[in-house]
Amino acid sequence: MRGVFILGWLIILVGVACAQGMDSYGVDYQINEDRVYVLEKFEFADVQNLTDFELILPFDVRDVKLYVDGKKTDELISGRKIRVEYNTKEFIEEKKRFLTSFRAPFFTKLIKIRVILPEGAVLAKSVENSVFPYPSDVSSDGRRIFVEWVKEDVDKGEDFSFFVNYKKGFNENYLGYIIAGVIGFSLFIVYLYLLKKKATKEKKKKRQDKHKFEEHLKEDEEQVMNILKKKGGECEQSTLVVISDFSKAKMSRILQELEERKIVKKITKGRKNIIILKGKR
Repeated sequence: MRGVFILGWLIILVGVACAQGMDSYGVDYQINEDRVYVLEKFEFADVQNLTDFELILPFDVRDVKLYVDGKKTDELISGRKIRVEYNTKEFIEEKKRFLTSFRAPFFTKLIKIRVILPEGAVLAKSVENSVFPYPSDVSSDGRRIFVEWVKEDVDKGEDFSFFVNYKKGFNENYLGYIIAGVIGFSLFIVYLYLLKKKATKEKKKKRQDKHKFEEHLKEDEEQVMNILKKKGGECEQSTLVVISDFSKAKMSRILQELEERKIVKKITKGRKNIIILKGKR
């Protein structure tokens, strides 16, 4: 006698040795856009003869992996725990609906079925209108939603159907990017404000210093400063002597005092001395 275990498009035929039942059966369906990663786990109370254990997988199955008692294998001989992994498109429709069914081939103490929605997806409506039957638990890790059904003491031949309607939602990762962008932009605005404030402060200080210098200028110094301003802030020392009608010695003394107070600076070009107002270069 052979038991029949139907799960969506997956049909598993179990030999006579398993007819007394399973301790537990669990399956995860992780939906990724248009494909589903399936992870199934069978656990029996004792080591079973698995030579008649047959897996019939979906026609589009990919990346199949089989483990018996934690060891990867290509054949079933005997064991207590079976783990199967694969990828398929069979359980989803239009990238917004998950559907599968289950019929217990024999008594099973514990069954856990979990559907993991795509990252960023949400239930189409309320839980009552999006999930059937009503789930044992709905949770989230902040990126994906988990819908889980738990059945205990399931008798042989019991039928179950499961579906989940979902839709694309706001990806919470984007929220982090938006917040980071807003913070970055705000910091940039603050930086520009402080930069402008500093420049304004320095400009104001220069004006104050200039005013302060000019308040304390002697009459002869003020005359030299006025000549420099009319010349665009730069003039040959010999030209200052001619325009001011000061002697060379007096002009040298005036310029030396202004230079010591950092009001002007003198540079030499060949045999000529160029007098420059500070801040003009």
